[in-house]
Amino acid sequence: MNKLYLILGFQENIKNSHYQDLIKSVENYYEVVPIELGLIDLVYTFGKDKTFAEVIARAKNQIIGDISKDIILGFSIGGLVAYQLSTKIKFKKVIVCSICSILEGDLNLYPQEEANKIFTSKQIKEISSLKYEAPLSPLVLFYGIKETKQVIRRSKILNKKFGGAIFKIKGTGHDLSGKYLEEVKRVI
Repeated sequence: MNKLYLILGFQENIKNSHYQDLIKSVENYYEVVPIELGLIDLVYTFGKDKTFAEVIARAKNQIIGDISKDIILGFSIGGLVAYQLSTKIKFKKVIVCSICSILEGDLNLYPQEEANKIFTSKQIKEISSLKYEAPLSPLVLFYGIKETKQVIRRSKILNKKFGGAIFKIKGTGHDLSGKYLEEVKRVI
């Protein structure tokens, strides 16, 4: 059976109703494989000593076997990790929902004091220097119309630069549920 690799957003749990709904809707077609990142470490200073590259390597090590017919889906920070993995591994499709935009200078769009609360200066230097590379997989981007301007901006830039499909979900924000989730399930 083909796999749907799933990378959750910060402080989300696979037992949340929207993920259970997603799993139930695809269980006849895909084996759902959650990727464990330790997102509390990732978002809140990567554990003070982790680099973004180490987080990506940890996720990559959980993806095994022939993945040519597999899909990877990530939400928020999980969307950024899914995107980064798709630049190193070729999937059937990568679905990026509400990408956390912190690479390639995006972090400069946020108040400096907010970035300093989350990341060490070493981590800020690392993630600010990383570029959004071309994905090896067909790219599908989603964002809610009520997202932050940073999420919307980065989604549009990635779509313009690398192509693929982009879906703007009306009436929603940074929340993988309701209309947003229904559209994601349809695309899977």
